[in-house]
Amino acid sequence: MNVFKKVLLASVATAAVAAVSAPAMAEEGLMGGELSANVAFVSDYRFRGVSFSGEDFAIQGGLDWGHESGFYIGTWGSSQSSSDAEIDVYAGFSGEAEGVSYDVGVIGYLFDGTLNPNGTGDIVEVYASVGADLGVAAATAGVYYGLDALDNTNDYFYPYLDVSVPLGEDVPVSLDGHVGITTGNGGDVIDWSIGVSTSYAGLDFSLAYVDTDAAGTLTDATAVFSVGASF
Repeated sequence: MNVFKKVLLASVATAAVAAVSAPAMAEEGLMGGELSANVAFVSDYRFRGVSFSGEDFAIQGGLDWGHESGFYIGTWGSSQSSSDAEIDVYAGFSGEAEGVSYDVGVIGYLFDGTLNPNGTGDIVEVYASVGADLGVAAATAGVYYGLDALDNTNDYFYPYLDVSVPLGEDVPVSLDGHVGITTGNGGDVIDWSIGVSTSYAGLDFSLAYVDTDAAGTLTDATAVFSVGASF
């Protein structure tokens, strides 16, 4: 699954920073689908520009099952500073039509502490995105709608744009950019990142500069390095 943290998870963080990509290996035929896993080490777990690991390193990993119909379910977890762990669970449907990919689903963020985008407890988001290969670049535009599971006065939207530009055919390096804005939750907060990513010897590497105009002690601009693998 490609959510904000794989990016996101991909972005995801910015989940982009999580260094999780499409599985290199997957077990096929499990109830008509494929089972895959991923693991990553990041120098700082940034979610929409905010450090969830106290500006320290984090260990992350996930497990996904995807059906040939496009339906998928999965879970993803990370160490973080305010509690023992964050565990995400999600389900959705993805596919492609006329050269345009699409993805819709719902994700829940489960914390044993109190740190999350709204500063309260566990939250749920629904999301939708479309993507296309534009030749010189691949772009994905999407939006998350967040509903605070404990207090629905904190509803918000998070539209975002991700762009990846290959830098050469012989060297598998891409220039990756992300920008997103959290709006409707007491004001607008912008986060963005720019970096490079590559794969070598079965591992995925990325280095990104991450920044946000969010207030707080864990929002300083920083460079984030990640290394991960998919199975």
